[in-house]
Amino acid sequence: MLEQARELNASNDVSGLLLYRDGAFLQVLEGERSRVHETYERIRADSRHTRVTTLIDEPAAQREFPDWRMGFFALDDPSVLSRPDVSQFLTEPATHESFVREPSRARRLLWMFKLRT
Repeated sequence: MLEQARELNASNDVSGLLLYRDGAFLQVLEGERSRVHETYERIRADSRHTRVTTLIDEPAAQREFPDWRMGFFALDDPSVLSRPDVSQFLTEPATHESFVREPSRARRLLWMFKLRT
């Protein structure tokens, strides 16, 4: 599913970050507004996804995640974390400096997702 999404997103010039933790996903989509909305509607229509909810829908001055990545927390297969298309966002230590350095609303939501217990 990740490979198919990466190809489709690349062809639509959509980037972002998809995080998985404890059975929940949090996704940031970036790109031209109509293409982001088309991508989001495809996700909502896919029967594999439930309880899809929009948290933020606003323009950004620039992309924060220009290279599409997926992040995992506590995987059964740790070898996945060595893949170049996997973000280390969820496994990197949380520091005050990194939170303050990246204050966008999307980044703050990602940090809350990361730090939830």
